[in-house]
Amino acid sequence: MDAHDHLAVVDGSKMTWNVRVRVTRIWPSTIPNGVIVRWNLLLLDSEIVIMASTRISEFRGKRSCYVAKN
Repeated sequence: MDAHDHLAVVDGSKMTWNVRVRVTRIWPSTIPNGVIVRWNLLLLDSEIVIMASTRISEFRGKRSCYVAKN
């Protein structure tokens, strides 16, 4: 199994993190005409750390997202 980081250690010290999480909630953010501009996610890791995350539409399919630590 690949080594991975836990959400508790994710910070601004580097740009790339390898995490193993479960997405517990996901919902879209839209502009007034109904176009989805980003997806909001709640992430949960094996240490029961919950983190909010936003996946911008331009990164769709690239397995990346912006993370905002709670």
